[in-house]
Amino acid sequence: MKKLILILLVLFVGFFFSFFEIDFGGKNKMDFVEDYKEKIGYTAYKAEQIFSTNPDNEGLKLTFTECSIDSNSMVDFKAISRAIAVELNEELNTENQFKNIILVYEPKDKNKAGINQLKYTFVASLLENN
Repeated sequence: MKKLILILLVLFVGFFFSFFEIDFGGKNKMDFVEDYKEKIGYTAYKAEQIFSTNPDNEGLKLTFTECSIDSNSMVDFKAISRAIAVELNEELNTENQFKNIILVYEPKDKNKAGINQLKYTFVASLLENN
């Protein structure tokens, strides 16, 4: 009888955890990027590690797509990029595996804006001193 109760209890707990989506993990390390969504106006982003024979082009690359870029907002993107790069470096580069933090912004309408993309590269070791 004890085995039956134990089996039913295990099945109940298993069913409970499978039916309700419970997250035991902490905060996603990339969640802070959502805080910049209103300022940048992006629809999606992707992160990738870039390997290159040129050390200036390798590192962690974050590409934001469909951004709200115009001639007035271009100046703001440098300051926003630095803030994002500092947070990326603190959250994801704890073991110094990325030499650079590369941020790329692709505008919504490339032909209208006359801009193909904005690209900022930050040396990770210099971001640590902030």
